[in-house]
Amino acid sequence: MKKEKSSEKVFKHIESKIVNGIWKPGDKITPELQLVKELGVSRLAVREATQKLASMDILVKKRGGGTFVSEINTGDYMKDLIPLLTIGKIGYKEIMEFRTSLDILGVRLCTKRADDETLENLQEIHENMIKNRENPSEFFKYDMEFHRAIAVASGNRILQKTIEIIFDILIYNVEDEYHQLSYDDRIEEHTLVLRAIKNRDVELAELYMKRHVDRTIKDLEKIEFDINK
Repeated sequence: MKKEKSSEKVFKHIESKIVNGIWKPGDKITPELQLVKELGVSRLAVREATQKLASMDILVKKRGGGTFVSEINTGDYMKDLIPLLTIGKIGYKEIMEFRTSLDILGVRLCTKRADDETLENLQEIHENMIKNRENPSEFFKYDMEFHRAIAVASGNRILQKTIEIIFDILIYNVEDEYHQLSYDDRIEEHTLVLRAIKNRDVELAELYMKRHVDRTIKDLEKIEFDINK
């Protein structure tokens, strides 16, 4: 567990530098030994983190030349979709529009495949959302956990990894926008989604998830309209 936490610390450190524009495409990142000293971790932890980022095409390692932030090739759209989203500054509405089909697919597969442990986990996360309705940062965390648990339970690894990166974008870019929206609406909508999953009702689960995402997009559009008036 200690090694896993150390590599995750390095991963988040590098990710933050890229997302916040400190390291841009083509830039060479801090050398391995310097990261070891700065973060107080082992060389193995640094290597695991950089290898993970390289496998996601966010970093590229050059033999004898160090590690660099990847240059994005927009011509190969599908291959570079994930790193493009990670490095770019994306608005909440755009993210929700992209998430629409992903969340519906995720809840469809989750409703079919979720075991009892998953259902108990979703129930616990939902209860924590309710308990933290007055604690914005915790509420945000449990909201993301709810959707992440659905993605995991879908059994589709591509979907799960895509959702993970989208949530990283949410954390870095749009948390302020998120907190302008109604917590009560989110709780009610998550309650309906959870109930449908427990009842193994695929059609209702998809319907409630779509309504949840659509309502969020409409509220964001209303906020944009009010700001631009």
